[in-house]
Amino acid sequence: MIGRFLGRSDSLTKSAVLLLMVAAILLMTLRPVFSQPNIEAPVLTRVVTLDGKITNADEWSDTRETYMTLVQDYTSGLLPIERRYTVIWAKHDGTWLYLLVKVARLSADDPNDNCGIIYHRSLGPTGSKGKLSDYKFHDLSGVNMRDAPIDQYGFDGSRWYNDVADGGTNDVEGFATQDNVSQWFEFRKKLDSGDKHDWTLSPGMTYGLDEGIMRIFSNDMKNKRSYTAPVRLSLLSTSLTITKITSVEQPLTITMTTLIERTPVTTGTTFGFLDLSTLQQVGGVAATGAGIAGYHFKTRKRRFVTNYLKKIESTSENESLGSEERKVQLNKMRDEIVRLLEDGKIDESHFTALDGRLTERLRNLD
Repeated sequence: MIGRFLGRSDSLTKSAVLLLMVAAILLMTLRPVFSQPNIEAPVLTRVVTLDGKITNADEWSDTRETYMTLVQDYTSGLLPIERRYTVIWAKHDGTWLYLLVKVARLSADDPNDNCGIIYHRSLGPTGSKGKLSDYKFHDLSGVNMRDAPIDQYGFDGSRWYNDVADGGTNDVEGFATQDNVSQWFEFRKKLDSGDKHDWTLSPGMTYGLDEGIMRIFSNDMKNKRSYTAPVRLSLLSTSLTITKITSVEQPLTITMTTLIERTPVTTGTTFGFLDLSTLQQVGGVAATGAGIAGYHFKTRKRRFVTNYLKKIESTSENESLGSEERKVQLNKMRDEIVRLLEDGKIDESHFTALDGRLTERLRNLD
C-alpha cells in the first residue's frame, strides 16, 4: 500500500515538474516579432507650416501616420529598458523632406531635448565589423525644444561634428512644442543640398535597407538617455489618396505574430525519468491549456479595445461639451492608454489602434 502510494506520488511529482518545464519553455520561446517600420513620404499636396504642431486638420492629411516605439539605448546594462511611443508623418516636395514626430513626453523637461533622423551609409572595406563608425558617411538632422535646428555629420564612434563648423551649411529648419502627453518635433531637411556633409536622397528610392542604416532618435538631455529605432524611408514619386475610417462599427483586426523554435524529438528519446509518451501527453495538456487561456485573454482585450473606441467616439461627438473640454477628456484617455500599455493591460497593437483614433479625433476638434 505504502509502495503504491509513494509510486503514485512520485509520478505526480514528475508530471508537475514536467508541466512547469513546458510552461517555462513556452514563456521563453513565445516572442513578439517586430518589423523595421517603413515610413512612406509621398509628394505633398498640403502646405506645411513649421510651427511644431498640427496646425489644422488638412496640414498632414495627405500622408499616413507611422506608429513605432523608440527604445532606450542599452548601454548601462540595467533593466527595465524604457520605451517611448512615437508617431511619424513624412512627405516631400521634391526639394525638402518634411517630418513631424510625436513622442511620448518625458517626465523631466529640458530645453535641449531633441529629436530627429540619422543616416549611416557606405560600409567600409571588407573586414570591417559593421560598427556605426565603420560607415563612411553619417548625417544627423533634427530640432530641439528651443527650436534650434540640428545639422551634424561625421560620427566617429563617440561624437558628431557640427556641419557649419567645417565649411558646410545648415540645411535644417524646424520648431518643437509639447502638450500634457507628447512632445512634437516638426522640421524639414533638403533632399540634396549640395553640401558635402549632407545626404543625397531621390524620390522613388527607399533608404535604410542594405545600403545603410536609418534611425529615428529622441534624446532626454536632463537624464542623458537616448531613445532610438531603425526605420526605412520610402520617398514616393506620387501623392497619396488617404481614406480615413470614421465608423466605430468598423471591425478591429489585430494580428499577433509569434516565433516558436521547434526541435524535432525522435521516437525513444527520454528526458531523465520521463519517457516520450508522458512528455507528449503533458505537453499536449499544457499547450491546450495555454491555447484556451490565450484565447480568452485576447478576446477580453479585443472587447476592451472595441468598447474603448466607442468611448472615444461618444466623447468626441458629445456636443453638450465644448471642443476644449472634449480635447481635455481625450488627452486624459491618451494618458490612460499609455499607462495600460506600460502595465501590460493592452499590447502595442491595441495601443496603436486607440492612439490612432484619439489622434484623428483630436485633429478634427482643432
